[in-house]
Amino acid sequence: MIRTLLPSTLLLVSAALASAQETSPTHLDTTCVPCDDFYRFANGGWMTANPVPDDRASWSAYAEVNERTRETLRAKLWEAAESWESAATGSGERKLGLFFACCMDSERVEREGDEPLEALLSQVEMVRDTRTLAETFGSLHRIGVGVPFELGATSDPEDASMMIAELSQGGLTLPVSTWYLNEGEDFESLREEYLALVQRAFELLGHDAVEAGTKAVRVLELETLLARATMSREARRDPNRVTNRMTRAEVRAMTPSVDWAAYFESLGVPEPEEYNVAQPEFLTQVDHLLTDQAVAAWRSYLSWWLVRRASRFLDSHLAALDGDLRALWSGSVAPPPRIRMCESLADFALGETLGRQWAQASFPPAAKATAEEMVDNILAVFRDRIQELEWMSSATRQEALAKLRTMDVRIGYPDETFDHTALELHEEDSLLEMVADISRFRVDRDLSRIGRPDPDLWALNPQRLTGAYIPARNAIEYPAAKFQPPFFDANRDPAMNYGAIGATIAHEITHALDDQGRQYDAEGNLRDWWTDEDAAQFEAAASRLVEQFDDYVVLDSVRVNGTLTLGENIADLGGVTLAFHAWRRSLNGAEPDLIDGFTGEQRFFLAWAHNWRETIRPEELKTDVERDVHAPSYWRVNGPLSNLPEFAEAFGCRPDAPMVRRPDRRVRVW
Repeated sequence: MIRTLLPSTLLLVSAALASAQETSPTHLDTTCVPCDDFYRFANGGWMTANPVPDDRASWSAYAEVNERTRETLRAKLWEAAESWESAATGSGERKLGLFFACCMDSERVEREGDEPLEALLSQVEMVRDTRTLAETFGSLHRIGVGVPFELGATSDPEDASMMIAELSQGGLTLPVSTWYLNEGEDFESLREEYLALVQRAFELLGHDAVEAGTKAVRVLELETLLARATMSREARRDPNRVTNRMTRAEVRAMTPSVDWAAYFESLGVPEPEEYNVAQPEFLTQVDHLLTDQAVAAWRSYLSWWLVRRASRFLDSHLAALDGDLRALWSGSVAPPPRIRMCESLADFALGETLGRQWAQASFPPAAKATAEEMVDNILAVFRDRIQELEWMSSATRQEALAKLRTMDVRIGYPDETFDHTALELHEEDSLLEMVADISRFRVDRDLSRIGRPDPDLWALNPQRLTGAYIPARNAIEYPAAKFQPPFFDANRDPAMNYGAIGATIAHEITHALDDQGRQYDAEGNLRDWWTDEDAAQFEAAASRLVEQFDDYVVLDSVRVNGTLTLGENIADLGGVTLAFHAWRRSLNGAEPDLIDGFTGEQRFFLAWAHNWRETIRPEELKTDVERDVHAPSYWRVNGPLSNLPEFAEAFGCRPDAPMVRRPDRRVRVW
């Protein structure tokens, strides 16, 4: 039976639902028909009431929950800052309090000016040749400034149980490499504004206008040359494109101008025997530029990167650079308050300590049990759907089922307490010096894993408002922070929980078999386990999803990039599909109640839409389309739902309604 949403029911959303931050009548746009534009129907009222704050590029349900979480964490940070001297020596609590107190001491930061940066800039000015350049690369990498390339530890693609060194591209300030290269008035204007900001930075460091302008031009020219060799985001989505195993001798032969011995000596770690070189062409370009570009150009480039990365931690004149730079592509009109920066820094510094305390108090066992029940139902539905696929061969099916059977699902927070013993912070140090010490601690910890078994650490702190699928571990992580309204409420209607948090958990599970995840086996190794015929069937469905999202116009002539967003679109479509049927499975044959005029099916889809409510500046939206692997929020709702006959049935949509794709154009991947 088709259930219709009568106009009278649009006004019958209960206060009980509103109190749980679910389907408040103020969130809806009742002038919009659900089958015409479901995102607007579900979120239009909220969007009108929630313009983007001046100091932000966007505002969303995620931002609301993040701010609520921050308020709780903020109280813990102030408590730690006021009592750090009495905390146990060497404890994470003592270090957390000392660091936050230092960060919030704006008067001291203003007195120090750019003095904390002088020693680092002096080192850059000592660069004279390729050897001293390599030494400077190493010392900068150790404090978290990864230019012009990056080095880290990653799971070995051929043996995911071990870690291998990975060299990858980096070194660009603008968020999209094509912005350095694209023609047109908009891009030329952006580059001119960027050039002016770089010149201003050098002037703040004491250079006259002519010298500062010369240095700024050098920076832009060098970054443009790096941009020409940068692998596109679309290409980087193919695991095989970014997997290039090389020996130490092969890397040295490919980059004869890089003094690797000097680099690793400065970095303080042994030179690895083997690497994964993610973008060999980029590394070759760096090698050429070491000899093709004057040393003075490299000094200007490295000085700019130091100032850019350090400016937030220095006096207000330099700190303003960071906000102005981000405003170029976000459109924000006011800098964020200092406390927000300090909260983010504390999270970066000792987020494991901060988040664990919060999670233990905020994520009760009952919430975890509910989440685990959802996961069980989602996995059961996923297995059933794979079993039912007519096009999939038995060999491929068994491998796919093995991935689901062995998947490690991590909910809430890790059992182990993270050890910060090796991190040393000193009361007399400046904020920049403390940040550098923290970066050294984290870089040392990361690089120490090279050539060793994978320690299987959690990738996400419990206060992170996101989830992740980790292909090399065949694991998903879903932190405690997501288990808050409007995503989750233990006391509310299960249809809403499955439509909100259930669908996003299912989203992460689906990543195991998206266009990237499907290339890894159950042990996390990069291995082709698909038959040619099955792979062709999958790619045909994926290509239809690419075409669907390529058709969506975001602003003016700007369209969604269906190739860049493919993995997330597969996960959104699969996630909402699996969660819907998992919710139905949880009912054990019972029919859900009609609550305030909405059926259970309708409440499920409303909860999915509420996940992605957002207001966003046009500048930020355009930037996101070019750099974000997710589609814009509007299309994360309307795109997947238009493929689901379950949605059309729930709202009684006509076959020709805008929210209903024709059967011959409907996409199903899983």
